[in-house]
Amino acid sequence: MEESFPRFEADLRVEKIKSEIQALEIPLVIAVDENGKLVGVANKFDVLSAPKDSILRDLVHFATHVVSEDSFVEDAIVLLTDSREFALPVVNDSMKVLGALTVFEVLESMMEMTAIGEKGCRLSLLLEDVPGSLKRVVDVLVERDINILSILTYPEGERKHRVVLRVDTLDASYISEMLDKAGIEYDSVIPEEGFGE
Repeated sequence: MEESFPRFEADLRVEKIKSEIQALEIPLVIAVDENGKLVGVANKFDVLSAPKDSILRDLVHFATHVVSEDSFVEDAIVLLTDSREFALPVVNDSMKVLGALTVFEVLESMMEMTAIGEKGCRLSLLLEDVPGSLKRVVDVLVERDINILSILTYPEGERKHRVVLRVDTLDASYISEMLDKAGIEYDSVIPEEGFGE
């Protein structure tokens, strides 16, 4: 969450906040009351094209999508996707605006959750969608003391799942050999130098 994301008092005239709104990188304008509670949202371009004596309160609409302060990243992704916006207000239980969550922050969180950018190897496998197929792969890695940084799975084809694992070793040959010995088919084992820290 970007706590410093600008919010504007709903009763201000557009002419008083025009330069601040023009400076917004994300086109979300958040209007709040005198207690910091959400009044509504608007697109910055709609506000800027309104007559300069317009009151912000008259230009905003009800925010159909807001992120609560204790939402999971997965929930925020659904809300951002549904809203088709680049950012959403973050509110507490009393609808006080705490900041905004932008699509960029969600992407950063997903990068952390999936270990993209970490040094290691990326393994890609197509597994049968049956209980235990992933366990077999994990067991082989655990037996060789290889730490798993992340596991992603998603359906691909009928009764199959694409599995992408990131592990903390750069030795792709070693991983390939151990998977071959275990009789586990894989599509690729790619070392990644990472770009974090």
